[in-house]
This record gives sequence, C-alpha cells and structure tokens, in this order.
Amino acid sequence: LQSISQLPYGKALYTYEGKEPGDLKFTKGDIIILRRKVDENWYHGELNGNHGFFPASYIQCIKPLPQAPPQGKALYDFEIKDKDQDKDCLTFTKRATSPLLPLAPSACHRETAVSRRQALGGRGRRGTRYLALYAYKPQKNDELELRKGEMYRVIEKCQDGWFKGTSLRTGMSGVFPGNYVTPVSR
Repeated sequence: LQSISQLPYGKALYTYEGKEPGDLKFTKGDIIILRRKVDENWYHGELNGNHGFFPASYIQCIKPLPQAPPQGKALYDFEIKDKDQDKDCLTFTKRATSPLLPLAPSACHRETAVSRRQALGGRGRRGTRYLALYAYKPQKNDELELRKGEMYRVIEKCQDGWFKGTSLRTGMSGVFPGNYVTPVSR
C-alpha cells in the first residue's frame, strides 16, 4: 500500500457537505487523495475509503496529479516474436479493431438537476440515439456497460471524451467512452 505522501493529495480548506449522490463529503483540514481532475472546477478523490466528486476550490493542492501521458496511434504493425524475452513490450496493429479509451476517465460536468433541466429546456430533452460499436465493461460505479449493437440515448457529451447516457434496453444510466458509440438517424 502506498503511503499518502507518495500519492497526489490536497488539504481541505473548507468543509464540503456534497450536493448530490456521488459527491465526496469532507471536513476542513482533511487530507484527500486526488484520483483525477474532471475539469478545471472539479476533482474526483478519496477520503477514508470513500470516493466522490468535490469542487477544486475547496482544497489546497499539496501534491498535484501527474500530467496525463500523450495518446498515440500505431503507424505500423508490430508483433512480439519472443514473448518471454519481450514481456514488457506491447503488440500494435496499424488498424485498431478497438478504440483507445479517452485519457481522463468518467465523470461529466457537475451540475444540479434544476440547472440541468433549465439547460435542456424545461422538462428535459430526450437526447440523441447512439449505437454501441464495441462492448465496454465499467471500471467504476458511475460508468455504464455498453453491449455491441445495442442502442443508447446520449444526454451529455463531456470535454474529456466521455458521454453521459442511458441504455434503451435496461434504462440504466451512467458515463461511457464516446468513441465506443456512433449516432444513428431516426
């Protein structure tokens, strides 16, 4: 187990009660492990085994998150011949059959249900229908499982490349990689 001083962390400047499910509650002075920066205003973090979202302005960043590594695209095929000798190498294919995940996983822009309804025009917009091109297994509890060939309604596209939406089959909602789906015309 890593000690907290080795992990990215911040110190709470104020007490945060949380405004909606999935927010991380903490008290002034708490040390919060930073898991990822959602956008310039929000972090996802951990405190005493609890995970959640909180405003970036509520903490003093002591040890910042590392910069995300750049994404790449294979220009040539590369296959490992000796798997034992080259165990630290990856196989690359020029034409990938599955897309890369967006770098900053999960968590769309934070807003209250009231402001969301206002932004969508009163009672709420239906959203755009999308078809899953690939299966996706959730890595976190706010993510939605995608099944190849099934339909989903996207209600929000996030800056980090993730979409917020609902499965038309199950009615379940969550976030998922936007490059795993394609829009369908009605």
